[in-house]
Amino acid sequence: MKKSLILSVIVASSIGLAACGEKAKDAASTVEGAAADTMNATGDAAMGATNAIGGAAATSMDAAAGVGGAVAGAAGAATGAVADTAKAAGTSAVDAAAGAAKDAGVPAGAADGAADAAKAKMQ
Repeated sequence: MKKSLILSVIVASSIGLAACGEKAKDAASTVEGAAADTMNATGDAAMGATNAIGGAAATSMDAAAGVGGAVAGAAGAATGAVADTAKAAGTSAVDAAAGAAKDAGVPAGAADGAADAAKAKMQ
């Protein structure tokens, strides 16, 4: 009787320990899965942040290039305006000189020819 009671206790203990082993294995598997999920989420977040930073840098570079192009365009327009203004002033000066030459007695054909030659050089 005593042997069967001890044997029953040993068998029950073994079954209980076996069940605990399965629970421990399941718990470890659950912890491992949660850790893997956390690492994946962390990696995805880091990759997303890296992509966002790269996109922002590219946008900034595009904006800087746009500003550079606008500045170059404005400088070109200003240079053209200055050249046009200088040309107009030069033409007016040549016309005034031709008029003064005519008033001083220079033949009109000679004064106009000289003025046309001067204007041609300003082109």
